[in-house]
Amino acid sequence: MLHDKGRERRRNDSNFGSQMRGSGARADQIASLFRLFRKKYGLEGLPPLDVAKFRPPTPRSGQLHLF
Repeated sequence: MLHDKGRERRRNDSNFGSQMRGSGARADQIASLFRLFRKKYGLEGLPPLDVAKFRPPTPRSGQLHLF
């Protein structure tokens, strides 16, 4: 199967997080292609996200906060 090659043919790896990350030759090719396009379109070195301006939405339903 095509997606087996991304995990070096382990279809049911039970290690935490291993199914969300690729490994092997195909995953390396995808990662290098991603790095290439990130550099091509100037997406390297983006400023860090500023979460100081984030405010949680105020509830309109009257539901109280849990924490």
